[in-house]
Amino acid sequence: MQPNAHANDNAPSNVDTIAVFDFDGTVTQYHSFWRFVMANTSITKKLAGTGLIVRLLFDIKIKKKPLMLAREEFVRFFLRGFDAQKWRDKATTFALEQLPQWITPEAKARIEWHQSQGHRLALVSNSPIDYLVPWAKLYGFEHVAGSQFAEHNGQLTGEMQGNHCFGPEKVNQLEALINERANTIVYAYGDSVGDRELLQYADFAFYRNFSTPGNLPW
Repeated sequence: MQPNAHANDNAPSNVDTIAVFDFDGTVTQYHSFWRFVMANTSITKKLAGTGLIVRLLFDIKIKKKPLMLAREEFVRFFLRGFDAQKWRDKATTFALEQLPQWITPEAKARIEWHQSQGHRLALVSNSPIDYLVPWAKLYGFEHVAGSQFAEHNGQLTGEMQGNHCFGPEKVNQLEALINERANTIVYAYGDSVGDRELLQYADFAFYRNFSTPGNLPW
């Protein structure tokens, strides 16, 4: 089902084409979420959370705790009590000033190729929507899905709002954009097990590269 990377260059005009990208490790050269959190956390809280981070990494490594449950503990500790407006302001600054420097040339070129073909662009990531949205606007993405965090009385509670945008949820987000699957060509780009279902769903699946579809590790 994946004969070449540009199979729909001469597709019928009634065919809709969507290019859907993961973010961290796919579009970016660095993982953004924990770097963003750490850059905006006090020294005191960083020191207090060191033991938690070590334990969570160990629990993930020995498969004692699923990745998303570990992530929730991380979020609960570091985000609880964060001023919500300050969080959004810092996220916007991060998106506009730092993230563009983290985008790989290959990813940028691939995004621009899809734009030149008139394809729709979607971003599905478990990173916070607070900085994904302003970044995605710079690159013409039509749809953005990501983590959202609950607020109460102007502060983050440390809890998730909604589902993790991970695994099957990425497909759910994509399907919300598709009117008729039979008349839609899907290109998908990812780099981890969290993208597995999305890549398996796509017509042209690119795993850790932007030139050769297929060869998925699952």
